[in-house]
Amino acid sequence: TFQGAGRQCLAVTGECAAASSACGCFLPRLLAAMGCPGDVAESVLGHRIPGVAGAYNRHQYDAERVEWLRRLSVRLEELARPG
Repeated sequence: TFQGAGRQCLAVTGECAAASSACGCFLPRLLAAMGCPGDVAESVLGHRIPGVAGAYNRHQYDAERVEWLRRLSVRLEELARPG
């Protein structure tokens, strides 16, 4: 299991109801635990920022997405290593 953002995620073991969608459980919590800003995380996951904030925030976060996808890749490689 993965502990992140104060909640336990069981996606890694397949016990999570949202395990079929890593985006729905594991990845948002992992990004939050890594310190990724919320708006950037939403962009990384391909989500739109909801509500009024989304209507006014038209920034695409391209550079930020690239950086956080790189960091996420490194972290997932670390988690995949045995031992």
